[in-house]
Amino acid sequence: MTASLTSRTGCAEVPDFFQYRSTYALIFCTDSGLGRAEFNPIERIGILAKAKVPACFIHGDDDKVVPLNENSKEFVARYKAAGAEDAVKLIVAEGQGHNFWEGFFRCRELIDFAISQARAGAAVGN
Repeated sequence: MTASLTSRTGCAEVPDFFQYRSTYALIFCTDSGLGRAEFNPIERIGILAKAKVPACFIHGDDDKVVPLNENSKEFVARYKAAGAEDAVKLIVAEGQGHNFWEGFFRCRELIDFAISQARAGAAVGN
C-alpha cells in the first residue's frame, strides 16, 4: 500500500534548521539563512502544485517574523501560476502578527477546509 499526501492543514513552529529540514510545516521562509533554494520549501512546491494537493493558509497581515507577502502570498501566487489555483486558499487575518489568537481556532473557512479534506480523504479509503 502506498501512502500519499492528499491535503495539508496545520501549523508548526520550527525552532532550528535541522528540524526545519525534516518537519513539514505551513511556515515558508524565502530566505533559509543559508542562501540555498534547495532547502527552501517555497522553492519546491512544484510537486504539490502538479498534484493539486489542497492547501489552506491563515496568515496575519502584521506578521513581522514570517512576513505575509514573501511567504504565504508567494506560495499562493506560485501555486496558482503552476495551474493549481482551485487547490489553494489564503485567509488573511487582519491586525494579527505571528501568534495564535482566539479567531484562529474559530476561523470558519479553515475549519470547513479541514473537514472537507478529511471527508475527501475518508472517501478515497472506501
